[in-house]
Amino acid sequence: MATVNFLLQSKKNPSPIYVRVRDRNFDAKGKTNLFIDPDNWSEKKRQPKNLKDADGKYIQSKLSEIETKIINAFNKVDDNTILDSQWISRIISNEKEKNVKPLFLEYFDMYIKDKESTGSTFLMVRRYKTIKNLISKFEASLNRKVFLKDVDIKYAEEFCRYLAKHKYKQSYIFRLTKHLKTVCFHAKAAGYETSNNFELIKSKDKKAYKIYLSLDEIKTIEETPMPTESLDNARDWLVISCFLGQRVSDLMRCKKSLIREINGNQFIDLTQKKTKKEMMIAILPPVRQILEKRNGEFPRPISDQRYNEYIKEVCKIAGLAELTGGSIYDASLQRDVDSKYEKWKLISSHVGRRSFATNFYGKIPTTYLMAQTGHTTEKSFLEYIGKGRLDHISVLMEIYNKVNF
Repeated sequence: MATVNFLLQSKKNPSPIYVRVRDRNFDAKGKTNLFIDPDNWSEKKRQPKNLKDADGKYIQSKLSEIETKIINAFNKVDDNTILDSQWISRIISNEKEKNVKPLFLEYFDMYIKDKESTGSTFLMVRRYKTIKNLISKFEASLNRKVFLKDVDIKYAEEFCRYLAKHKYKQSYIFRLTKHLKTVCFHAKAAGYETSNNFELIKSKDKKAYKIYLSLDEIKTIEETPMPTESLDNARDWLVISCFLGQRVSDLMRCKKSLIREINGNQFIDLTQKKTKKEMMIAILPPVRQILEKRNGEFPRPISDQRYNEYIKEVCKIAGLAELTGGSIYDASLQRDVDSKYEKWKLISSHVGRRSFATNFYGKIPTTYLMAQTGHTTEKSFLEYIGKGRLDHISVLMEIYNKVNF
């Protein structure tokens, strides 16, 4: 009697689930079409940790189906059957699915379903669905349906031209082409036929605008009286954000009860909403001053939409009218339009996080800045603030020249 067990061979998220089949004369592994976050996998039980939530139930049911299918097939083998990893793969595969070459949009639906089942966030899944809708409109313009195996360089080039014609920003086009490749890689790993040149798909990126507030501008905002309580409340949140370096989804969750103190230093003990990363966020003096003004309390939380509206008005009142390159959404075109605008018009809830990272880059070791913002790699941190390798060298030389040897 063969035994069937499931395992992971990688710590990467998501990680593919493998199946191992053994009996006295046979021991081989095969890759299933299922993926899971390693943190949600029990090595001891060889199954998802949580079988009560929808994702865990779905994956476990599929694993049970695979186990049943393998055992049934194993009991029917004859002396001419070669038992190896390829045999496992053939048994695991749904022959109907693999014999039918799926359309690209059909596979995109499968990709989205897989992402939903393996714990992708609601916002991420919604982004995939938006991309799929764009591809659907593009293929409608072609007046033909495209098979997964036909998504190649030519297809990507046509897609890029379609997006450019409809005024999509180059930086967005660049991200979309990366998503095309990601879906194709996913399909290839699942055993579907793909184009032999999809890996060469590429698009030019465009340097994105990195809007931030300088320390002088923050000081001006701090010192400018606000005409209403709502604007005063939003102004304090804006200043706080410039020294905490958090996303607005985490910023508005900051409250007095989350403040801790060690050796006279205060910090906020918080788990980031997007990354689920546990953070110890340092409370710098400008933030402490605002809290003291408010009897130790943070400003009143407000919705993202209201916050975006209010801080634009705050910066307008503070006189931030210098013409600055940026993008603003044009409702008539239903697109962001690049141009020069008065700076206050470009201010959004993201400006505080970027201002913190940009203002203190080169003044505080990058490792400590990343510990405050939650960035996991220095590369992603530098891209976030628009810095490259030459900027890094300039900062290093500036520090080096100040040292007395």
